[in-house]
Amino acid sequence: MIITIKGRRYRLSPGLTEFVRGAQYGLGLAVSMAAGILLVTAFMLAALRYGA
Repeated sequence: MIITIKGRRYRLSPGLTEFVRGAQYGLGLAVSMAAGILLVTAFMLAALRYGA
């Protein structure tokens, strides 16, 4: 995996590449989970408030 920062290229070792990929995947998972929890919480609050 080669990443470019400000015109400079850096070659990452396979281990570091896997780490970065895992971090991105974990971050995406955490964000989607947090969004899901927020949605469910908001839905439940609305249901309680309007007596659904």
